[in-house]
Amino acid sequence: MAIALGIVLGDLPLVRRALLTTSVGFLLTLVFAVFLGFALGADPTTPELASRTLVGIWDLILALAAGCAGALAFTSGAPTYLTGVMVAVALLPPTVACGMLLSSGNWIGAANALLLAASNVTAVTLAAILTFAWRGMRPRNWWLAERARSSARHGIATFVGLLVLLAGIIYLAGHAS
Repeated sequence: MAIALGIVLGDLPLVRRALLTTSVGFLLTLVFAVFLGFALGADPTTPELASRTLVGIWDLILALAAGCAGALAFTSGAPTYLTGVMVAVALLPPTVACGMLLSSGNWIGAANALLLAASNVTAVTLAAILTFAWRGMRPRNWWLAERARSSARHGIATFVGLLVLLAGIIYLAGHAS
């Protein structure tokens, strides 16, 4: 949410801090999941892990909906735990699955789970950017408005491009197997 908010407001320091925080959180989750997989002996055939290796277009739609819900919760004064639910649904399961599959040596499954995690982060961020823009999020100072509009346009273009690229990879991976 902070990445999307920073993009919509044209607040590049916020975007940098959010990217750093998101990256650290992702890496910590991944490392913890690898250790957990070693400790518990991850079985790649477990339905919970195996389902995170099957990536489809519906996963992107779910992530877009989760990003929209998280941004709406943020802008409407709804309970903040809704954003946590969004993270729990779209972001944590594929990241944990990736780490556990890495620990079991299932490189292809781990790569697919990582693809799902990357697609979800991209879709959630794009949906949040669009939702924040639609809800009229603007910088407090009028002189920052043009920078914010430019930042939002560039952010939307970047995340649409990333999402199209990831959707293409998902499509090709689905037809290659």
